[in-house]
Amino acid sequence: MKIRGFRIELGEIEARLSEHPAIHEAVVMAREDSLGEKQLVAYYTASPLDEAEVDALSAEHLRSRLSAVLPEYMVPAAYVRIESFPLTPNGKLDRKALPAANADAYALRGYDAPRGELETTIAQIWAEVLKLGRVGREDNFFAIGGHSLLVVKVMSLLQRGGIGATVADLFNHPTIESFAASLSSRSQASSLRGAVEIRAGSQTPLFLVHDGYGDEMYFFALAQALPIDLPIYGLPCLSLGEPRLDTLRAMAERMVSLINQLQNAGPYRLAGWSFGGVLAYEIAQLLMDDGHEIEFLGLMDAICPDGSGDTCQKTPEAVLLEMCEEKRLEGVCEPSTRDFFSAASFVPFAPHREFHELFSGYQALRALPENLEHLSAQEALVQCSNLELYSRVMAAYRPRPIGIPVHLYAASERPAQESSLAASLGWERWVPAHLLHIQAVPGSHRSMMKPPHIGTLGQRLADSLAAVMDGKYVS
Repeated sequence: MKIRGFRIELGEIEARLSEHPAIHEAVVMAREDSLGEKQLVAYYTASPLDEAEVDALSAEHLRSRLSAVLPEYMVPAAYVRIESFPLTPNGKLDRKALPAANADAYALRGYDAPRGELETTIAQIWAEVLKLGRVGREDNFFAIGGHSLLVVKVMSLLQRGGIGATVADLFNHPTIESFAASLSSRSQASSLRGAVEIRAGSQTPLFLVHDGYGDEMYFFALAQALPIDLPIYGLPCLSLGEPRLDTLRAMAERMVSLINQLQNAGPYRLAGWSFGGVLAYEIAQLLMDDGHEIEFLGLMDAICPDGSGDTCQKTPEAVLLEMCEEKRLEGVCEPSTRDFFSAASFVPFAPHREFHELFSGYQALRALPENLEHLSAQEALVQCSNLELYSRVMAAYRPRPIGIPVHLYAASERPAQESSLAASLGWERWVPAHLLHIQAVPGSHRSMMKPPHIGTLGQRLADSLAAVMDGKYVS
């Protein structure tokens, strides 16, 4: 079976659990949480115990034990002790009769109350998102039921509470105590951002470039599907305190500077999704201009521009309207929302509305694009502004020919307006056929970065990197 794109071997998890001397029998199954997201739940019966052995069977202890012998995606989120397994009339395990996991089943440490206003606020938000009665300052967000789909909601609630944080902050500091400390110690003197360390490792690092909304979430989701010894860094967009850059070359020069702070000589490995793929291409060009070797360049569903696109500036309101219209055309709106989007009602709703009012109106109608649904109006405004800038910059960009292997991972499902695109997504104009390696990935432009397709994408990237190391791809 698969969860979030990863192949899960339930029998192996059960075998590892049963190795514990105090566990008699163990069963692991996937259950949906309150948001419909699947998570692993372990059920076990205990051998005759004394009081010391009872303490050893805490969820925290079992999770820690399994984390030492299994990959993180195969470690159950919850651990439920039962007296005996329910059976069907035929004497087989009745999985439907197994109880749902409660708060005690997660790896909550001995409760240590949050200290200070910041920790208290963070704990309240985590408890709300994870639907727990309380969260202690030493509890690990990902050990008590958190996952990447809930990180977006946490970030939004933090922003609404006036707490500035990034996705990287939570992934790198997953306890209340460490998360609050990292936010408190952050320098207020500078808003400049460097590359984000996603994961350390022993190989040559892979640098991932932010997408067309300036979003970094895919860095962490994709990292989970890549080899564990591969170090990964994310190249973020400009923060609000930095001057805007209005050419793709200028953006690439900034990225080269961020890369050089961590790695000042090749070979380099680069990849980017959507707009990030185009930006990665220009980053590779600049590094090559300086005489550096590019070992790997991956473009994930990045359509090649030709410098002749529309460079007229649009308002964030216009961008939001276009995005909502695209959702309507895709036919994913609820029936009542489709009626609202009819020509008679959609047009008069839009003109002369301020962004926050427009956003609130679509939010109330549940007509927002998926990537904006859990954001505040201000966060959505930033993303729409980013999309407008990056779209305009990409429209004016004309790539130069390149003489290295380029790995293109193209989504297999394309919208009607892109039906005429070749499999090469236009890159054949600048990349010789023998150097352009195209692989189709299941899903659409957006769903390829979600379970289960992101697991396939990660495997394709991993296979390409392995082939590069074996010398399969040469210029």
